[in-house]
Amino acid sequence: MRAADAERARTYAARMLEDVDRLERLVDNLLAAGRAEAGALDLRPVELDLTAETQRYVDATAPMLAARGFELRAAIEPNIRALADPGRSAP
Repeated sequence: MRAADAERARTYAARMLEDVDRLERLVDNLLAAGRAEAGALDLRPVELDLTAETQRYVDATAPMLAARGFELRAAIEPNIRALADPGRSAP
């Protein structure tokens, strides 16, 4: 396999994995919506630092977007807190 073909295959595989992750989150969200409508959604809220969570998301997502020619910036207010289920609030 030529180097260009190998690189194209790696890029294609990486995109496929990203798509699989997105579809998995979509299915999980749809299932959670169904459980919520049925009154069977198991939530475990804790106090979250939304400022830190948002910064973590920006830090994790920015490199992927930069590779595609985009820049992700966020102006985040300090000390924003909320009660939320960490398992349900992850991007």
